[in-house]
Amino acid sequence: TGFFNKNEEAQISNLRFGVDNWIYANNNGQAGEITFTRVPNAPKLQVRGSDFRFRLDRNQFEVTTGRGQFGLALDDWNHRFFTQNSLHIQQAVIPKRYLQRNPNLPVDSKTPIVNNSDHDPLMFQLTDAPYWRQERTNQRNKKFQENHLPQVEYARGHFTGSSGGTYYGGDLFAKEFYGNIFTGDVAGNLVHRDVLLTVDTAPYLVAQRPPMEKDKEFMASTDSWFRPASLTSGPNGELYVIDMYRQHIETPMSIPEDLQVGMDFNAGNKDGRIYRIVPGYAPAYKKAAPDLRSAKSSVLVPLLSHQNSWWRMQAQRLLLERQDKTVIPQVKTLFAETRDPRTKLHALYVLEGMDALDPGLVKTAMLDSSAGLRENAALLAERFPELLAELEKMTEDASMSVALQASLSVGEFNDKSVVVTLSRVVNRYGSNPWFRTAVLSSKAGSSVSLVKMLKQDKFFNVAAPWKLIFMQDLAEVIATRNHPGEIGTMQQLIALAATGRAGDWKAALALGFARADNNHHLKTTIARIQ
Repeated sequence: TGFFNKNEEAQISNLRFGVDNWIYANNNGQAGEITFTRVPNAPKLQVRGSDFRFRLDRNQFEVTTGRGQFGLALDDWNHRFFTQNSLHIQQAVIPKRYLQRNPNLPVDSKTPIVNNSDHDPLMFQLTDAPYWRQERTNQRNKKFQENHLPQVEYARGHFTGSSGGTYYGGDLFAKEFYGNIFTGDVAGNLVHRDVLLTVDTAPYLVAQRPPMEKDKEFMASTDSWFRPASLTSGPNGELYVIDMYRQHIETPMSIPEDLQVGMDFNAGNKDGRIYRIVPGYAPAYKKAAPDLRSAKSSVLVPLLSHQNSWWRMQAQRLLLERQDKTVIPQVKTLFAETRDPRTKLHALYVLEGMDALDPGLVKTAMLDSSAGLRENAALLAERFPELLAELEKMTEDASMSVALQASLSVGEFNDKSVVVTLSRVVNRYGSNPWFRTAVLSSKAGSSVSLVKMLKQDKFFNVAAPWKLIFMQDLAEVIATRNHPGEIGTMQQLIALAATGRAGDWKAALALGFARADNNHHLKTTIARIQ
C-alpha cells in the first residue's frame, strides 16, 4: 500500500513473474512510501524514480531499475524491457541494488537504463491525427519557436502512446518471431514489432525493425478508435491483443481545457474487444485445455522443457508454490541431461526456489556455451564464496552482458583479489560507461586500493579521455565519502604515477573534488530548507 494514485496514466501496472522467481511491476517512477502488509514492521520503502519487485515465497519487496509506464516484458534470460509513452522500448541494464550499495555514486552513473531502439521515434501510422492533438502540437511548436528552443513535436507518425510491450515466447508463429517484442501504440492505432539483437559493443540488446516491416507495422488500423493497450501470448502460442476501443485514449489532464469542448471521454467504454492472432499458414486451430493445477509435481517438471515459454513459466510457478521437494532429484537430472539452456535456467531457479541450489550446479552453468545462462549463473554465484575465482574469470567473458554481470557480482565480495580483478575490468572495459559504473558501485571499486592497483598496472601512463572521466568520478566518490586520509593518499599516488600530462590528472581530481563539494553544499541547503 501507499502507491501514487493521482494520474490514470501513471499507475502501477504489468505485474510479471520472472524466471528468477521475483514478480516485477511498473511504477513509472512515481513517489510513494510503501508498506508491505506481510512485513508490517518493516520501514516504509521509498519508490520515487523506480519500479519494484517482490517475492511472495520469501516476503521480500524492493525497488528496482526502471520507470516503466505501461508495458513490461521479460525475455527468457530475465532481461527486462518497458515502455513509456514516446519511448516504445527501453532496457534495464544495471539492477538498482548494485547502485544502492554505493550511495556516493556520481549522478551521471545512476542512469542504468538505455533506449535500445535503433529506429525511434518513427512509426507507420494509418490514421490521421485528431483535431485536438494537431492543434495542441501547433500551439507547442509555436512556443518552442518563440523561445528559440530546438524541440519539435509531431502529431502523428511518431511514438507517443506506447503501451503493453510484450515478449513473444510462443511456438505457433514462425521461428523468426520467437523472442520478439510486440508493443502497441494507442495513439497511433497500431502494434509494432521489434527484433532483439546481441551486439559486440554493448552489454544490452538492440531493438530493430524486422526486415519485412521496414516501412510498415506488424498490425495497423485505419480505425482511430483502435487502442491496442496490452498484449499477451497464450498456451497455444497465439498472440492476444486487448483493444480498449475508445474515441479518446488520453487522460483529460493531458489536453488543454479549451480543446476539450465537445469531447466525450467515455465514448467507447463498452466496446472493448480482444483479438487472437494466429499465422495464416497455421493448421486448424485446436484449443489446448491445460489443467496444470491438478497435475502431479512430477508431471510439471518435464514441462520446464516445453518450447512455449507459457508452459515453462506456469510449471515453474506451480512448483515454486507447492514446494514439493520430492521432485528435486528429478529437476537435477533434467538440468544435467537437457541440451536446452532455457530448460537449464528454469531448473536452476526451481532449485533456488526450493533452497536446493548448490555451487556445483551453478559452476556448471557458469561454463555453459549459452551467454544467457552464464549471465544468470554469475548472478547466482554471489551466494557461493567458493565460486569467486570462477566469477572473476567471467569478467573477461566474450559476451559483454556476461562480463558486465560478472563485474557487478564480483563487487559483492570483499576479498583482496577483488581489487585486482576490478583493476583488470577498468583497463579492459573502462572506455565503456556501463563498466565504469559497475566498478564504482562496489566498495573495492571505489577505494584507494584500486588506485594503487591501477598505478601498478601503469594505468596513469596515458591520460586517455575516458580515464580522466573515470578518475573524476572516483575522486567525487572518495571526496563525498570523506574518510580520513583517503583524499591525500589518492593525490599522492596519482602524482607519483602520472608520467605524462600530469596537469590533466590533477585537473580531473580537482573537478571530482569540486563536484563532491558542490553536492555537499546542495545537500546541506536542502536539509536546512526541510
